[in-house]
Amino acid sequence: MIDAGCIYEDSNNYEVTHLVEKMAFGSTKNRSHSQFLEELRAIGISMSLTSARDQMVYIGLGIKTFLPHIVELIVDSVHNPIFYEREVKEKVIY
Repeated sequence: MIDAGCIYEDSNNYEVTHLVEKMAFGSTKNRSHSQFLEELRAIGISMSLTSARDQMVYIGLGIKTFLPHIVELIVDSVHNPIFYEREVKEKVIY
């Protein structure tokens, strides 16, 4: 859980929370989006991100044995995201 959400948005960054929610678990400095998905599939992890007014909750579900890997994937997604223009365009509805 991190302190972020639409409460922290203003006219300069309106809808950023929604974009981050859509782009979560995508490309990072360490993995492409397809590599990220392949790692999830390989060990049966399910991940999601939920945002509220003042917080974002990253969730990783899987077998307890893979907890270190789940945490590492979440940390990579939070600290090292890369928002490629083509990926953003796929997620943004004008």
